[in-house]
Amino acid sequence: LLGKSDIDESFIRSLDDALAANELIKIALLRTCDLTIDEAADTLSKALDAVIVQKVGRVTVLYRRNPDRPRIELD
Repeated sequence: LLGKSDIDESFIRSLDDALAANELIKIALLRTCDLTIDEAADTLSKALDAVIVQKVGRVTVLYRRNPDRPRIELD
């Protein structure tokens, strides 16, 4: 959740840890957030070297592959 406080280093670090563990994260903007979903998603995707998967309403989903996780081969 991103609220009234702006995107800071501690928020980026916590999202970075979440991406490393899960590869896919969902971030919601509270109504008190001054940023638009487009601004927040763009800023976060650049800061985290992640891809914006989806933006719906005040929620965005980011993806970043973890090179240490095994890949599943599909036939």
